[in-house]
Amino acid sequence: LPANSNTLDPGHYRFTVELDDGRFAEIERLVQHRGSALDLVAYPRSDAELEGLLVSIAPPGGRFPDGDDRPGFSFIPEEGVVLEPYSIGRYEVSNELFIRYLEGTGAPLPALWESLQFDLQTRRFADNEALAGFDYERWLSLPVTRISYESARGCAEWYGCRVPVALELHYAHRGPDLLLLPPGLPPPSSAPGPGELRANVDGASPRTAADEAAELLDTSAALRPVNEAGAEAQPFGLFHPYGNADEVTSTFARYPKDGVLVHHPTERYVLGGAWDVRQRKVDLTSLNTSETEVAFF
Repeated sequence: LPANSNTLDPGHYRFTVELDDGRFAEIERLVQHRGSALDLVAYPRSDAELEGLLVSIAPPGGRFPDGDDRPGFSFIPEEGVVLEPYSIGRYEVSNELFIRYLEGTGAPLPALWESLQFDLQTRRFADNEALAGFDYERWLSLPVTRISYESARGCAEWYGCRVPVALELHYAHRGPDLLLLPPGLPPPSSAPGPGELRANVDGASPRTAADEAAELLDTSAALRPVNEAGAEAQPFGLFHPYGNADEVTSTFARYPKDGVLVHHPTERYVLGGAWDVRQRKVDLTSLNTSETEVAFF
């Protein structure tokens, strides 16, 4: 891409690629040093290729609703910001869609998959007594988890898309009224019962193959298919708002320092969080993306 021959100042950049035949691609990169070489590869996609995967959103007046930007954990600007029309995934990226990305690019397997010797051709893990009877068909429909930010970004870009900024994902789930509880989704009970676990943010790294197999089984049992019937919610018809798996954004987290909010150099906002986020009205957390394989996305 032409950006390879340009000198860019340090900053967070978004590149767009539009072809004469209508195909489109986006790329997001953080430039930390002036003159850093960028290895950019675009995968332009047509509307037909992405049919059914995306939802188009056009905020009224092109602005995000007013929020609260006092020093603290909030990231919603007090007087709103421009939020141009955009498209966003209707549901979380499934293991099936992630495997297609791996097949199409030759990107490395997630660490957990590598440890359990996942075979892309058979779409199976190596023989493991702990995984006897594992439901692979259901697993393919579950959201991909425990991947690095680089993998999440690479997968999005292979589909011609990008990881959304926090305001885009936040607005897509909450709408112009900034709903804390999307219509049709009842508040969770005071404690999770069987099948009620909505997300798993345990970042502990397993140390044995048996632990890793158990982690795969536990995660697969807790998660729901990305396009599960009945999980579609208003205002825009996205599936599993604030539930199922965490959803990472490209927006760097901000923290109060000397009375102002400053960007953290490695942490990015993640929407989703723990199983009871809707009850506690906590729908935003952050994730240190300088590390890999540290939490579920």
